[in-house]
Amino acid sequence: MKSVKLGLIGLGHIGRHHAENLFEKRVPGAELTAVATAHPEWIQKRAPFVRVYSEPAALLRDVEIDGVLICTPHRLHVPQAIEALHAGKHVLIEKPVAADWHETGALCQARDASGCLVGVMFHLRTSPVYRSIKAILQEQRLGRISRVAWTMTAWSRDQAYYDQVDWRGTWAGEGGGVLLNQCAHHLDLLYWYFGLPVHLQAVCGFGKHHRIEVEDEATLLLEYSTGASAVFTASTGEPRGENRLEIIGSQGDLLLQGEKDLRLRMNDGDWQPQQISPVEENEASGPHVPVIRNFVEAVRGVEAIWVSVEEAACSLRLANAAIDCVRTGRRMDFPSDESGRERT
Repeated sequence: MKSVKLGLIGLGHIGRHHAENLFEKRVPGAELTAVATAHPEWIQKRAPFVRVYSEPAALLRDVEIDGVLICTPHRLHVPQAIEALHAGKHVLIEKPVAADWHETGALCQARDASGCLVGVMFHLRTSPVYRSIKAILQEQRLGRISRVAWTMTAWSRDQAYYDQVDWRGTWAGEGGGVLLNQCAHHLDLLYWYFGLPVHLQAVCGFGKHHRIEVEDEATLLLEYSTGASAVFTASTGEPRGENRLEIIGSQGDLLLQGEKDLRLRMNDGDWQPQQISPVEENEASGPHVPVIRNFVEAVRGVEAIWVSVEEAACSLRLANAAIDCVRTGRRMDFPSDESGRERT
């Protein structure tokens, strides 16, 4: 079968990571053909056979390329994706899909007009433990959910992390902080599990722990149409942070500590460790590879895209709403027809 030829726009940390996965043939049937970067030294040394362009527009004129991976700063995602769609290229975008969820409407229009595909890199949906939690909720093993508490503070960052590149920690470059960057995946999981809330309130610390403009600490209170509530806390300023998820239901409770310790406690029972659903491909090759593989198979017409623009926009709406809530001092409300929908 003919290889799907990919271009890569942006060659920072995550871009190089994707490039290595492709070079090591971890995505069957995919070939990294070209990159667009202002800093070509790494790729020229690592893979001199790859075509290097100094501008994305030049890469998009390369007729051999079937699809592109966009790994640039957040505010460039949508304009570069639209440009790629206009050039007839399929697109896989790193998270978050945009800095402002309102931008995603234009992206969907360009996608539909082009007939090309757009996927978003929310790879935690492929994680065995998070897929296991999804299955428990779909099977309604906990009964009616009343309360959720997610502490996601295992993202300690020092000042050097933000000083490394000039766009980090700024509204103009990054568009947000811990909610938009580090915890975008976990907000996506929260949406995947429970849908959009009806109401959201938030407290954020802007530059509380670092010399940055954006939020490095946030606590969200979400209320759902089912009567359930959720508290989501995130921070990049806690040296001893943790990942702890509690889901309380009428028939039992769920506890996740870290990324592997999953337990259930049914009514009148004790905590019991849970078997985590195996995802051999994810465990063997790392979390990003299954998403790239799905993208390649979708380009071939074999599979559907796992995370669409519309899906990815929902976690972005939560992050944007939290900032709007703090700026306006008002609770953010979501239309009733969009809230609490069952996610697949």
